[in-house]
Amino acid sequence: FLANMSHEIRTPMTGILGFIEQLSKDEKDAQRLKKFKVIQNSSTTLLSIINDILDFSKIESGKMDVEYHKVNIKELLDNIYAIFISLAKEKNINFKKITQENLPECVLVDEVRLKQIISNLLHNAIKFTSEGGEIRLESSYDKKTNMFNLCVEDSGIGISKDKIDNIFDAFGQEDNTTTRRFGGTGLGLTISSYLVKIMKGELKVKSVIGKGSSFYFSMPLSECSLKKISSNKNNEKKLSVASFKGKVLVVEDNKTNCLLIGMILDDLKVEYDIANDGVQAVDKFVNNKYDIVLMDENMPNMNGIEATKRIRAFEKEHSLNSITIVAVTANALSRDRERFLEAGMDDYLSKPYTENDIVTILQKHL
Repeated sequence: FLANMSHEIRTPMTGILGFIEQLSKDEKDAQRLKKFKVIQNSSTTLLSIINDILDFSKIESGKMDVEYHKVNIKELLDNIYAIFISLAKEKNINFKKITQENLPECVLVDEVRLKQIISNLLHNAIKFTSEGGEIRLESSYDKKTNMFNLCVEDSGIGISKDKIDNIFDAFGQEDNTTTRRFGGTGLGLTISSYLVKIMKGELKVKSVIGKGSSFYFSMPLSECSLKKISSNKNNEKKLSVASFKGKVLVVEDNKTNCLLIGMILDDLKVEYDIANDGVQAVDKFVNNKYDIVLMDENMPNMNGIEATKRIRAFEKEHSLNSITIVAVTANALSRDRERFLEAGMDDYLSKPYTENDIVTILQKHL
């Protein structure tokens, strides 16, 4: 159910966010750009709500997992700060980041989930802090115990004593008035608390009504070597179109998303063919030469995993070099990545994707 609902919701969101990005890219009119920004912000908010509901469903069904990888923790905190400093400035909030000097560069952690936790806390801090207020993001690391400590403190509305015990409950914003005034699902803190817990920590809160709140946690994170970590900074810059030489097979059954990916690849001057299901994908692969396959998963007639298996079997039968196959999916479960890799795929791209996500994949494999 989770995988199906995720696919059905995220697939149209790919078209909405993708075409907003394409339409606004070359727009010069300031008023039209402002309108595009409103649509983009509303769509991003909708996607955030969808993600919260799906994550809560995963928690309720015991399907929420964490995956530990080498992460540049300093860079992660810097990237989060760069995102939220602009949001804070829009509300005239003073945002300070205080990072302990001996914070290790490399730790083993689930980067996506840690970023989700911190982002949820900062979103709330900005939401509940009035104009002219202050937010602090503090982090430290105890090398003796390998404990990573983080605190998000704000000078916002605070939480009353009789409500603070229930603040981590699902849909548990302080009261209905808070929901009406500030919006949101009331799931962010529930999800964050659960994620901290399965990462062997505990999310706690101190608050004084009318003066602000502090949300803080400690979790064990082992240090590691930074050598194998590649910085994401270069991925933020659009590459020169001359960088890409090769032909792409796009396997996608959704017509809107076919138009979107076609528009992106046309803009990048990349040659491509489109197959609308797994059967067409295998047929086109057998009869043409490609350098990379962008393979959707949920398709009629034959899904992406089965198509991948058939392509790999054909390569083996004819002693061909393996083509790079990237799963392009809107499924929600973290174990999907392992499922795709086990089927013979080489990489994973999650919907909804942006033009920069496509650029990153092409940079990596072409």
